[in-house]
Amino acid sequence: MPAILRCSEFIIIRDSIIKKKMRQASVNQKFIEDASLLIVVCSNTSRSAGRYGQRGRDFYGIIDVELPEYVKPLGVIALGYPDESPAKMERMRMNSLCTMNAGN
Repeated sequence: MPAILRCSEFIIIRDSIIKKKMRQASVNQKFIEDASLLIVVCSNTSRSAGRYGQRGRDFYGIIDVELPEYVKPLGVIALGYPDESPAKMERMRMNSLCTMNAGN
């Protein structure tokens, strides 16, 4: 059975100094610093480069937050409780988020 390529890595952040730096790297979004916990979803490009070459190395990198060159963050998940009760936003319709047969 062939090995499954797993490029995902997760960094758990609780440290207030690092959360402050993450806020600055995240377009100064206050909730990033205020969250109880941050989960940074990353792609370890050293694993994908061996299989996909330059596309694997470069395609997954979106932002840079002081990680080794071969680990690229894909997103941040902020966990905690809001200190306010904002109005519920209307959800976007699924057909505006998905494209079928792009490029045809």
